[in-house]
Amino acid sequence: MDLVGHLEGFCDTLAYHEGAANILCMADVEDRYDITYDPCRSYTVHMEYQDLVFYRRDKMYVADMSAWETYPSTPRVMAMVTTVADNEAKLTTRELKRVEAARQFIKAAGYPPLKEAVHMAEDGNIVNSRVTGQDIRKAFETDTAEGTGVYPAMAKGKTVRRHTSRMSTDDNIKMQEVRQELHSDVMHVMSQKYLVSVVEPLHITLVTFVERETALCLGRALQDHMDAIREKGFNPVRVHGDPAKAWQRWWVTSLALKSISRVLVTTWR
Repeated sequence: MDLVGHLEGFCDTLAYHEGAANILCMADVEDRYDITYDPCRSYTVHMEYQDLVFYRRDKMYVADMSAWETYPSTPRVMAMVTTVADNEAKLTTRELKRVEAARQFIKAAGYPPLKEAVHMAEDGNIVNSRVTGQDIRKAFETDTAEGTGVYPAMAKGKTVRRHTSRMSTDDNIKMQEVRQELHSDVMHVMSQKYLVSVVEPLHITLVTFVERETALCLGRALQDHMDAIREKGFNPVRVHGDPAKAWQRWWVTSLALKSISRVLVTTWR
């Protein structure tokens, strides 16, 4: 026997193609695996993926390995990794400078996706920026896996360890201008009537439900709007309303005259 073969899972051993069996060195097998010995019956070799049993046959212990290929062998895995440094080595000095500028742009924008970052660079809303859409694409190709456009900072939960600060507020600060004007009209929504008043320059809208467009109902609703403004320390000085008869009748009623004697009421033409 002048041939040497490698038995998967064991070691190199002498091989003889015309022989009925090949012999393994017992000492080599013991060095690799745990062995359970059943006296006068068998040896069980505890391999990584299976147990191989050598049964006694006459004066030898023989294992049946005819189905050997049905068992999986030790997997061999190879990973090819391309680093950012490898990608940067392919760039010229000018390209590298533009990529660095694009990185700062992406960081300042909060690491948006590739498409959004390109749009931000090209839509013209950011002035005095020399970063182009091509620079953005080159930065993503250089810094992300296979140019997929996924930065680690884009991962969900990236700000969980960031301590947010709260802006201090002063509830006592309010608008200095106390004189306010109301622009009021009746709005119909699904057969319901509402008096809507837009207050300027406070920039708020007041809405009150009214049962009917009568002088009394409109007068009470508008009075509620003015009272709400006065409760906040503001002074309603003018009301602009629709030139409807209900508004005119409300103006001359005693209830209205007593409550808004200091308010100038005008109507739209």
